[in-house]
Amino acid sequence: MTRGQEEARLHLLWTFQGIGSYPARAQLELLEPSRRTAAVEFTYTCTP
Repeated sequence: MTRGQEEARLHLLWTFQGIGSYPARAQLELLEPSRRTAAVEFTYTCTP
């Protein structure tokens, strides 16, 4: 981000294939000006 910028949009691209379930987690780590972490978890499920 540039100086003075207070907001940014992030786009995550997920690719899953096949039948079944998979636990997934996305985590964002901000390093400056102070360390912060945010995460989200979900389960991908595809049934025939």
